[in-house]
Amino acid sequence: MASADAASAAIVSAASAAFPSNQAFRDFMAGLSTRMPPDGTSTLLVRHLEKKIAGEVDADRRDRARDLARRAAAREFDDFKSPHAMPKATLRARLDACGYADLATNVIDGDYD
Repeated sequence: MASADAASAAIVSAASAAFPSNQAFRDFMAGLSTRMPPDGTSTLLVRHLEKKIAGEVDADRRDRARDLARRAAAREFDDFKSPHAMPKATLRARLDACGYADLATNVIDGDYD
């Protein structure tokens, strides 16, 4: 994690030097390290699913969410490593089937790209 933080700091520093007059861009770059997990959006999806699992009372939905979290952690829905022809569409459909429309909307919005 320390190397990811160092890499983020280096990117922010380089972007700030290259674009000194663009404060909005510098603010955006500075915020990346706090919004995005160091190993990508699969981890973000897993975090969101874990929150759903913790509050889930329906055993079937909880089991399906655990299965999705396990598969996401294995990068099954990654655009480049997935066995699915359309991994994001598959993920969105599976999230909808679990009743997690808010997470399915996150897929559509590109939060897990």
